Amino acid sequence: MDHDISMTKINNLFWLGRYSARVDTTIRYLAKWYDSMLDGKVIDFQHFCQSLDIPCNYLSAYQFMRSYIFEKKNPDSVRSAAEAMLGNGMVLRETIGSNTLSYLQMTVYAMDKAAVTTNPWLGFQKVCDLLMAFAGRCDVYIDQQCIRDIIKCGASVERLSLSIAFDYPEKALLKDLQKLVVYTGRMVLPLPMDEDALALLQAQEERLEWGDPLSVSRQELQKAVESLFQL
Repeated sequence: MDHDISMTKINNLFWLGRYSARVDTTIRYLAKWYDSMLDGKVIDFQHFCQSLDIPCNYLSAYQFMRSYIFEKKNPDSVRSAAEAMLGNGMVLRETIGSNTLSYLQMTVYAMDKAAVTTNPWLGFQKVCDLLMAFAGRCDVYIDQQCIRDIIKCGASVERLSLSIAFDYPEKALLKDLQKLVVYTGRMVLPLPMDEDALALLQAQEERLEWGDPLSVSRQELQKAVESLFQL
């Protein structure tokens, strides 16, 4: 098996995984908020921005939802993440295949279509369905496991980081911790990793598997997640 892959391509694969998971995880989280907002419930978008350490320049919940999800010129938006996802996919066309890439393109189109509807909930579902299809095509059509694992490492890092930021319960963190440890354990490509961060994540995964609580703060856990790969 050919493992002669440039660091540039490794970086693109990793961030393809991160951005695809960012779009999927954030859309799933905010879709419920969108329904609540339309029902007149209070949306604590200020706390959301604080949790992600991004500027909160929104004057209302409605402006937050429209700008943070759909605004192309907002560098923090989900739409910007989708564009970055597609950009990484485009330069990896020969690696992931044109048919697989097409699902990333359709995801961006689905977001833009949802942006011009009065209630984009069905558009949110379409985006998530397309990203699930993309992940499935990666498993089927990318022959090299090491390539698939880089994408999955990026996706697991992003989901875990967001799950911590969204204050998901520890049980919900375990699934992505387990995946991340598996992918790093069988990695054969030269991804620069912080061994101290990996050891911390492995220890916390073991604690959660045994039913024990985390022995570090969530801030320390997220710092380890974000510093694991030096890409």
